[in-house]
Amino acid sequence: QTVIESVGSTPESVSMRLRVAGWWDEKVEQAQHAQHAATHYQQVLTIEPDNVQALTALELLLGRYENWAQVVDILRRKVDLVEEDAERKTIYQKMARLLETKLDQHDDAIEAYRQVMYLDDRDLGSLEALERLYIVRMRWQELIDVLSQQGAAMAEPAERIDKFLQ
Repeated sequence: QTVIESVGSTPESVSMRLRVAGWWDEKVEQAQHAQHAATHYQQVLTIEPDNVQALTALELLLGRYENWAQVVDILRRKVDLVEEDAERKTIYQKMARLLETKLDQHDDAIEAYRQVMYLDDRDLGSLEALERLYIVRMRWQELIDVLSQQGAAMAEPAERIDKFLQ
């Protein structure tokens, strides 16, 4: 701790802080150790707000303690930092699932699934999730649109017919 304090909050201290946070993270079986790890990851993010490694580690740590609202906040930060569409899609999918299943924030989940569809308009898992959410929220016109998209995304003609008849 003294060594870390001596280097201060400089960009040069980031790698050391990440190592210390990782060390505490390995001892995560006790809540106080998790708090130490989280503190060090937060200090890294104070120095480098766009540090994806620290965001990812903090996301996983908070997920182990089922702190879903903070995990979603981190995913929102992270999605803007990654460059690959496939990685952004994965982040939006995780965010949408958490918003839907852990936080019951259906409208926010819908928006996250829409972002997935913007990246991959043939993602059947996201289309099915949107179908489910639109039924729950009674958003019938949007449901019709999603059912049409699902039909278009299906490879088998019989599947398409069944979807259109739904």
